[in-house]
Amino acid sequence: TIYEIEKFLIENKRRDFTCEIIRNEKNEGYTRAINQGLFRVKEPYILIINPDVKVLDGFFNSIISFFKENPATGIVAPQHLTENGRIISSC
Repeated sequence: TIYEIEKFLIENKRRDFTCEIIRNEKNEGYTRAINQGLFRVKEPYILIINPDVKVLDGFFNSIISFFKENPATGIVAPQHLTENGRIISSC
């Protein structure tokens, strides 16, 4: 996933948001890493994404546009799909 984010940032140099990628030398666990990022964030949007997630083309632009068009929205959970595109119930 980190490569997808880096690719998106390179392709969208002229953007109206910032993104900081935090790389730790040691794996302290998922929750500690999430908290580390949450304490550092100063932006209105926070993306928490597991390392095994494959992001589809257009995801980042789509999610940012959604939040801009729906400013009262506080959280979004994207749809989970199998590798062949079938919806996975994730409630």
